[in-house]
Amino acid sequence: MRKSENISKYVFEWQLLRANIKGSKVSIEDKITRALAYFQETCSMDRYERVYNWLEGLEKGYAGHKTDNADKARALIKLAKSGMVLNYELTEKIGVLNRWDGDENLSCDSAGVKELMVLWKDLFRTNERWLKKGYAHKECNDFMDWMLERRFFDIWRSAGDRYNKVRLDELRMACNKMENTHKFFF
Repeated sequence: MRKSENISKYVFEWQLLRANIKGSKVSIEDKITRALAYFQETCSMDRYERVYNWLEGLEKGYAGHKTDNADKARALIKLAKSGMVLNYELTEKIGVLNRWDGDENLSCDSAGVKELMVLWKDLFRTNERWLKKGYAHKECNDFMDWMLERRFFDIWRSAGDRYNKVRLDELRMACNKMENTHKFFF
């Protein structure tokens, strides 16, 4: 997994896609196809890094599984990663590589409420786990605040008590008084 300076995974278009292809209801083929389509829209360096890191995380999720589906998933992930690398290197060689995709966060207003809530709840659950262990992920919290600034009414109306801003603020305040016990996997 790599994290280059100035490349964040917390951009709205990527997070919306990632959250909405998560889980067992979406086939591995569809997950990979949709993630690759996101990369191929611009073949930018930041999109390359987001999708490649996501594929590596997906691959780690299948590590140790000894089923035909897991074998198929690992083969598809390996193929997707090698294809991305070739596409990225070719684009870079011919000089049309976009280094930065720009401000993808401008698209927040166009998202449907259902997709927005899938993303909000996914971010909330992840952030909640971190906050309860005393770890405040700045990028994640800034991104969630950014979402609230733009779509507060939709989030407030649809989130319910479990995922609301008041609860998020309570978790953040409690986190500030705790020692960080969060362990990273990578």
